[in-house]
This record gives sequence, structure tokens and C-alpha cells, in this order.
Amino acid sequence: MYKEALCPIYQIDGMTPVVPDESYVHPTAVLIGDVILGKGVYVGP
Repeated sequence: MYKEALCPIYQIDGMTPVVPDESYVHPTAVLIGDVILGKGVYVGP
């Protein structure tokens, strides 16, 4: 299950970032393309 993103997430070349519920992405961070975060990952500004 994946939560609604609090930061911008962009698809590129058909690839969309994956953010599991157990990770955190700061609202000012931006994820683009082929990104897969693991559980417990923190992405800061």
C-alpha cells in the first residue's frame, strides 16, 4: 500500500517513483523517474 505523496513526483519515460508508506519524503523534495525508495528511507530538502 502506498500513501499519497506530499512532494512533487514526476513520471519520465514511463517510469514513476515508488514511495512506500514506511519512508518519508520532505514536501520540498522532488522525485523524478526511475526511483524506488526502500522502507525507512528519509529524503530531506
